[in-house]
Amino acid sequence: NSGADTAQAAPYHLSGLGVQVAVWDSGAIAHPDLLGRVSLQTTLSTSQHATHVAGMLAGSGATSAQFGGTDRQWRGVAPRATLLSYDFMLPIDEFSNAIDQHGSDVLQYSLGFLTLCNDYAIYE
Repeated sequence: NSGADTAQAAPYHLSGLGVQVAVWDSGAIAHPDLLGRVSLQTTLSTSQHATHVAGMLAGSGATSAQFGGTDRQWRGVAPRATLLSYDFMLPIDEFSNAIDQHGSDVLQYSLGFLTLCNDYAIYE
């Protein structure tokens, strides 16, 4: 459904090689399909949502068969891209840093809103 097959097949042959994506989300990105291609810019713990978003963007799909899929079935649209992992707390200054200091080509920001519920902060 993501269009990865179309983007990665002829005549395009796109892989994300040489592309850096900066991702702002609810925490750090960590997954074997992204091994060696993530630079953490946050001190927050690993986030399943951030990791899922990063996997759709740049997961290699290397563990697809191990978890019941076919070889590289669950790869992202740019499986050779590198990632910068940021949290989404006060990101405005980080946008220019990601571009100017780190050379990011694409910025992805998972926008959420804060809900207060019984004295707990819930990001949705």
